[in-house]
Amino acid sequence: MKSTSMLILASIVLASGCGPKQGAGTTPEKGAAATEGAETHGAGEVGTVEFMGVRYSVSAEPFKGAGGWGVGVKVVAEAVDSKDHAFVNDKLEAEGEPTALRFDTAHMSLETLSPGSPVELTRDFPDPGKMGLVPGEGLGLTVGVWGIEDAEGGQRFSPNLAHISMTIMDSGDPTFTVTMLDPGEDPPPDFISYDIGTHQLVIKPFYPYKQKVVTKSGENVTVYEVGDTIVRIKGDEIVVGDKHYGTLPKGEPVLVDHGKVIVASEEREGKEIIRPKLLEFYANPVSEHKVGDYKVVVSPGAEKFGVMSSGETYTLILDDKELKFEEEKLYINGVSYGKIKKKATVEIYFGDISIGDKKIEPEKTGEDAK
Repeated sequence: MKSTSMLILASIVLASGCGPKQGAGTTPEKGAAATEGAETHGAGEVGTVEFMGVRYSVSAEPFKGAGGWGVGVKVVAEAVDSKDHAFVNDKLEAEGEPTALRFDTAHMSLETLSPGSPVELTRDFPDPGKMGLVPGEGLGLTVGVWGIEDAEGGQRFSPNLAHISMTIMDSGDPTFTVTMLDPGEDPPPDFISYDIGTHQLVIKPFYPYKQKVVTKSGENVTVYEVGDTIVRIKGDEIVVGDKHYGTLPKGEPVLVDHGKVIVASEEREGKEIIRPKLLEFYANPVSEHKVGDYKVVVSPGAEKFGVMSSGETYTLILDDKELKFEEEKLYINGVSYGKIKKKATVEIYFGDISIGDKKIEPEKTGEDAK
């Protein structure tokens, strides 16, 4: 069994209402009522729930320190669906948990949860150096695992697994319960909505927290990227992916649902669109770059770019491409494209590379050159 501290792995969420909120001997406001019919355990006992292919076992023990009472929490996560699951670094706060504690997972030593290799997460609450609970005080503590997803790209969601309630009696002894929750009872929203003029655009799927969401605007063009879904709106025309879906009637809603395009409650079939027309639906259709004695023209235009030079060697960064001009040779991502004359213009058009009207290909090497 692998074991790692949550202060390193940073995957447990503890949302606390710690403080003098409840009188001695009173019943905590949260706890068993958090989920009707939920399984309730005493100190040290274990409850188990499964969510999206991962089994979570939760246990907790009260402990008495120099500054008062605290809680030691342990969660064992185990993949049960024969898939690897990824730990996701995300600092976003969950709605409704303003006191949730999050930790930076940039230095995690553990990246995946694999079948047959359970991971143990542990943490004490309150944090070291913080005052514990004294007679007359109580807490409601929500325990959840932040950011375990299907490594193939499944839903990214932080499930709440258990609720811990503890009250310190006048005698100095704690009353303590661990109530298991059902993370499937309150699933996250699976869509994102935009208002576009008179239209409402809804895109599915949208997995909250850590989902890639990008909005770009150009001249009369707005681009919405939600995960792998790309929607382009120009005036009243709509393009999804690389297909044209016609014009949008004024005031009608638009739903893009897992690749299906539904306008005014009717599903539409997309039509292939030629590259020059498709280029009109990019927020940045063309970008031009001066690199030493050369010029580079990119369509669609690069979103991120920069030039570096060392002597007569120039390197141009264009999004995911690196163009190097060295000794009158062109290299793209380390692959040679042969000699090019000075003052030449290199054109990159939807990935095709040409000089003038001549398309160029990588130079053949080794067996390919024979």
